[in-house]
Amino acid sequence: MSRKLLRQRILLVPAIIVAIRAAAACADEGSAWQAAVAPILQQHCYRCHGPLKQESRVRLDTLSGDLLNDRAAAEMWHEVLNVLNQAEMPPADQPQLTAAELETLTTQIRRQLQAADEANRATAGRVVMRRLNRVEYQNSMQDLIGIDMDYAGDLPPDGISADGFTNNGQSLQMSAIQLEYYLANARRALGRAIVLGEAPRVTRQEWVESNLDDWLGKAVRANRLQRSQEFLATMKEDYPEVGEFLIRVTVAAEIQAGQGFPLLEVSLGYRPDTELLMREFELIELTTTEEQTFEFRGRLEEFPLPVRGQGKYPGLVVRVRNRFDDLSQRPAEQKVDDKRSYPHEPALATIVIRRVEFVGPLFDQWPPETHRRILFESPLRAGSEAAYSAEVLRRFMSRAWRRPVQESELQSIMAFLTAVRPEFPSYEEAMIEALSLVLIRPEFLYLVEPGGDEKRPIDNWELASRMSYFLWSTMPDQELLDLAAAGRLSDRRVRSEQVQRMLNHPESGRFVEQFAEQWLKLKNMDSVAVQRELYPDFDERLRADMRGETIAYLRHLIEENHTVDKLL
Repeated sequence: MSRKLLRQRILLVPAIIVAIRAAAACADEGSAWQAAVAPILQQHCYRCHGPLKQESRVRLDTLSGDLLNDRAAAEMWHEVLNVLNQAEMPPADQPQLTAAELETLTTQIRRQLQAADEANRATAGRVVMRRLNRVEYQNSMQDLIGIDMDYAGDLPPDGISADGFTNNGQSLQMSAIQLEYYLANARRALGRAIVLGEAPRVTRQEWVESNLDDWLGKAVRANRLQRSQEFLATMKEDYPEVGEFLIRVTVAAEIQAGQGFPLLEVSLGYRPDTELLMREFELIELTTTEEQTFEFRGRLEEFPLPVRGQGKYPGLVVRVRNRFDDLSQRPAEQKVDDKRSYPHEPALATIVIRRVEFVGPLFDQWPPETHRRILFESPLRAGSEAAYSAEVLRRFMSRAWRRPVQESELQSIMAFLTAVRPEFPSYEEAMIEALSLVLIRPEFLYLVEPGGDEKRPIDNWELASRMSYFLWSTMPDQELLDLAAAGRLSDRRVRSEQVQRMLNHPESGRFVEQFAEQWLKLKNMDSVAVQRELYPDFDERLRADMRGETIAYLRHLIEENHTVDKLL
């Protein structure tokens, strides 16, 4: 047996011992479980939850006591513990448990659940090296590259731990196909950040009237939008396909007392050969009759652009719509110039379009800031390409890997760049490939900490990453990195100050939102059907407000340092 393989097996021994001890604890608990719990269950529970009768489809006499290996059984025993604690069982018309029986039963169930939980969590006392989850990957890529785009959309869903969270190292696996997605994401993101060639021409377009008035056979009321009516503007040939853009919409509102407010929805795109015809921006409620201007920004690559020369309505379409609907009966459609249209309803909230503008691609100078952030100006650039590349890679790798880069690590990427450089016509394209390799290495995709059997203090760089991914779900900012470089994060007072700063920062909302969504399972609200007959005022905005109120309340408790009983 080789020394390397032998060492790998030896390193597994502590983990195996801990797992055996935890399993043994479960076995010990199981013995007490059988001896102390079975007689109580037989006397009080099997009558309704036994072989002859199963109230609520619950049968306890055959329910497994192996809570370590039978997850479904563990969940059912947890439910039994809940109803016992809430005095819901036995029913009021049945013989009740004595105080001693209740204490024995609840204590044994609780101990068995705890033993199984400890066995499942056993990691030999070490922090499990874990992959960034989708949210952390999205935020880290966005902060590193500097472009607001969807980085995680193609990634498979994250594994969920027994506690319902997506940041457990044992639940976050990696597959070969997933690594391919990471590589494709890295190439796509860097290909947008690093530009080639001369600056593109900027397209500017303004509309004061809808220039596409036959949308799916229905007439569009020119500039006055009532419920679900649209203002459509199109650029049929002369429009950009890449880069950032700006849409500016100037509107006024006509508001009738007691009839609600118009809802402004702006969307961009239209590609009929895909399921996604358009992509909407945020929904805005217009609560004043004064003229207002709203700006919407994005990247064209993130929107469904048409294939030039194809489709019923070729071109880039900007749509402005009034999403207001009071759910009242609509009047019958009428024919207007051989087209179908709804008659004007003066009592309803109305949006009046004054002007719609489009500008893109946007950039202050060329190359843009995202390019200069990576391929920065340096005296080395005019001299040695290799020396400049090493400087670029060292800076990018240190930021991406959240710590100083070792010389051997740098030389490894440099060797790769040297090997692939002849395959690319430009220096920028070769650098995109080398930088993509940096972004699929474990040092970026994982929260890596050195292994080993000996105890050691956590270093400042590890502290910076732990703090940042805990409170911000992203990589450390420059202030944390500067403190880590100075060795000051090991100071308890400095850490306390940084935690307070981070909690006060808007990015701490990521932690609050993710924790609330997963802990309270708020996403399940989307699957709850609401009967409109019973709750006529319920709509999707109210559903979103319910979620937002819960998250805001949790954030308030954290900011004010309240105790957890405020949630009960």
